Parts: sequence; C-alpha cells; structure tokens
Amino acid sequence: AGTATTTEISVSAPPPGVTHSFPSGNDECVPTCQKQIIFKASASAATGTFPITIEARAGSLTPRTEDFTLTVNDPFDFTMALSGYEGILVQNAATTTLTFATSTWRQGGPDIISYSASIFPTPASGAINIEFSPNACADVSSISTSCATAVSFHIDASVPSDVYNITITGMGGGKMKNKNFLLIAGDPFNFGFQLSKDSARLMQGGSTTTVATITASSTPAQAVSFALGDSPDYKAPGWLNVALPAACTPNPINLLGATCVSGQITFNVQPYAPNGTYSIPIAAVNGYVRKIIYYNLKVGPLELKPYESLFETEDHQRPQITGITKDKPTPFAGEIITFTPVAEVYTSEANREADTLVSGSNAQFTWQFSTTTSDSGTPPANSQAWTPQMEFPRSGKFSISLKVTDNTGDVCGLNGNEPCACTLNDTINPFNVSKPRPSFKEIKP
Repeated sequence: AGTATTTEISVSAPPPGVTHSFPSGNDECVPTCQKQIIFKASASAATGTFPITIEARAGSLTPRTEDFTLTVNDPFDFTMALSGYEGILVQNAATTTLTFATSTWRQGGPDIISYSASIFPTPASGAINIEFSPNACADVSSISTSCATAVSFHIDASVPSDVYNITITGMGGGKMKNKNFLLIAGDPFNFGFQLSKDSARLMQGGSTTTVATITASSTPAQAVSFALGDSPDYKAPGWLNVALPAACTPNPINLLGATCVSGQITFNVQPYAPNGTYSIPIAAVNGYVRKIIYYNLKVGPLELKPYESLFETEDHQRPQITGITKDKPTPFAGEIITFTPVAEVYTSEANREADTLVSGSNAQFTWQFSTTTSDSGTPPANSQAWTPQMEFPRSGKFSISLKVTDNTGDVCGLNGNEPCACTLNDTINPFNVSKPRPSFKEIKP
C-alpha cells in the first residue's frame, strides 16, 4: 500500500569464505519484484550449516527480515580400484587375502573412506565372511594420498560351490564408489575368456563374426561351452540371430596358460531391426563357472558426435582420409582428372571395429591445387566436391592439399592425430601433368 519505494536487500552473517552477489548487478528492487541471490563458497570456506538473515529496507519503513539456512559441503571425491577382480577359494580354508582396494584422493578433503561389501547370490547355507584391513582410510586429503586396504575372505564349509558376485563399496564425503569382485567357491576348472572383437556396427540385414579364446588358469583343462545370456530368463531381441560355436578345450590340458580358439560366433541382424546400441551377453561356461562378455552391437548408421579426448567410445572414432587417388596415373594437359579420397576411420581402441567412413554425406571437403615449379601455369580453382573433376590447362608439376571437416566440426586429414585436427598435404608426392597429346591431321593428295 502507499507510494512505491525502492527496496534495498542485504545479506548478513554469511559464513567465512562465502560471498554473495545479485545477478542484475545491484541489490535494489522497484517496486515489487523478485531478486535472485547467488552464494559462492571458496575452496577454503568453512563447512557446515549456517543461519543467514536476509533483510529488505524501503525508506523509513521498518526493515523486513527472513531467515535462510545455508549448508556448505566439502567437495571431497576419490577414486577406487581393485588389484584383482577374480579369485578362487575352497570352502573352510584359512582366511585368504584375494584383492586390495586402493582409494586415491581426487579433490576436497580431508575425509575418511570406509568400506563394506555385499554378496549375490546369497549362499543357500553357511556364510561368506569378508574383512577389510584397515576397515577405513583416514585423512585422505591430497593427490599423493592413497590407502590400500586388504580384502580377505573366508567361506564356511557348508557354502555351496558357485560363483558369487561381491560388490565392494567405498564411502567418503557423501560419495560412494563400487567395484565388483568375482569369488569362485570350490575347486573348479577356471579359465580366462576373451573375444577377438567385442564391438561392431551393422546396418539392417547385415552380419558380423567374432571368435573366443579360452585360457586355462587351472589344470587339468576341461571343455568350455558357449551360451547366450547373463541369466536363465534372458531373451535376445527378436530381430537378432546369434549362432554359437561348439565347445573347445585348452590344449595341452595339463599346461597352465594353454589356450583354445573357438569357431565363429555370428551375429545376424534382420532387416526390420531398430536403430540403437545393444549389449549382447556372450557366456563361456564350465560347470557352475560362467564368464560373460557383453558384446556391444550397434545397429544403424553412425551419428557423429563432438570429439571429447577423455572418451574411449564410439565417439572416439573419427573419420579420416589416408590417401588420394586419381583416375589417370599420367594425365595430359587439357584432360579431365577425377580425384578420389581414400577413406578410413581412426580409432584408438583395441578390438573395436571401424564405423562409418567419411564421405560426401557426413563431411565437407576443401581441395587446393598448387604448382611446384615456376613454369606450371595457373592451377585449377579450389573445389569442395567429394570427388572433384579437374582440368589442368597447362603441363607442369602440381601438389594437392585436402582439408576434411566432418559434420561435428572436427577437422581430419592424413594419419590424423588426436584430436584429429590436421590437413592432408600430398606435397611429398607431387604429380606431373604432361604436355597436351599431339594432334594428327590427315593430308590427302
């Protein structure tokens, strides 16, 4: 009510290391409006919960106040890794250390990291006891601070022989990190399982293959069979057919580290398959020991995304040009020459199949032709065609420069280094254009 008056807003008693500001640049409000207040905590700000008073003044009127509670948290974070991710332990054996959980400071701090573990499936009888020594890492506060905790196991005599998934959890500063450990109870034949290729992109109606390598990590070796799925009720997509090979046995059977290579595992994608990325579980099985690799099957065309150097994913595979061909090896002046880039896909990942090649549909091209000798005449104008057809009016020696920019703005060229920013310059191998072909005229008597 009454006459509109400018209202000034102030903040009292912010905690040490915390500042406040108004996005509009001033603390006034005329006559009725909302004002945003931004609080910012420095790296050295005190942590905890603090009461703050926000006050509004308008002329000679009695100030209005509101209480606000501000909580400042420590941005503590850490990484956690296991020294090993699989172990075998016979029931009722002495407590055995099978892995070490190492936690390393990442930011914030200091703080305490504590450990716990969960087991799946729960043993039908008996118990699997897991101990951590030490059971917590204290004062983790700098990049040089790490803590190695021994993870020890004891399996009761009545625990059934099986494979148990142990989730080891580190908790600190409100952050939780999980790592999985595979505990094999009993005395089975154990083995390693690898695929020659664990990723592929297929268009609808396409197919691809991979093979498995089984490595004996105990003896004597036994036959390992292959199955589809990571649980008894797994069902593959209806548009996918997977053909599995026969079982294989590492040979010689009494040699630790002996291997066998399976027949082909074939993936057939039906013409009606939807675009997308799918994890297909491929299992290698011997008794109750079951090792699973998730095959990364991508269906449909590749959609290029912006390059990010920290990602080792499909986005990491950038198109590049590895060479240039021309349809006339020894061209003559005045002839039309067609130039074609040799396209490949650059990838830094092992066992990854290359995806979509660079082409005129997903990239832009800038061709430049220059002379390497003074008598070569004027070279052709620049071209932005995928396969330019160029005429060289005069003979001489010429070089080519090709710049390729894909549809995300990444520039790629010959043997492009990450982040794939370079231009293909074929100045090392310039090409010659010969003088025009001689013309003949028939002279009749």
